[in-house]
Amino acid sequence: MTFHNDFVRLCLSCCFLSFPTDQAISINVHQSPPDLVLLPGESPQFSCSHSISSYDRMYWYKQTKNGVFVALGNLNTVFPNPEADFEKKITMLGDGRNNGTLKILNVSVADNAVYFCAASRHSVADAFSAV
Repeated sequence: MTFHNDFVRLCLSCCFLSFPTDQAISINVHQSPPDLVLLPGESPQFSCSHSISSYDRMYWYKQTKNGVFVALGNLNTVFPNPEADFEKKITMLGDGRNNGTLKILNVSVADNAVYFCAASRHSVADAFSAV
């Protein structure tokens, strides 16, 4: 992709993390907006929702133009946990059990990326599952 220096392009995609279980899980995710073209300094917001009742965390990642995946943070139920490098760059709101938002503050050309929403059940919960 070629970008004019005065614009920032952000894309949103999705991915679900799952763990092997005896049950089949129907995956249903909604995200918006799918693509944004912004001016530097704007602060866009992405929304993500899922309907998997056993999943309690929502994760946000970005894939850079070099193909590198970078973890931005997660929403553990209602508690946001941004990665240290992004504490002043993003905010996360909502509930990891169903609906969450990612806001990227003061975008610049360096923020050009594909952004991913993912959801999973906290791995500790698996340790306490009935056998």
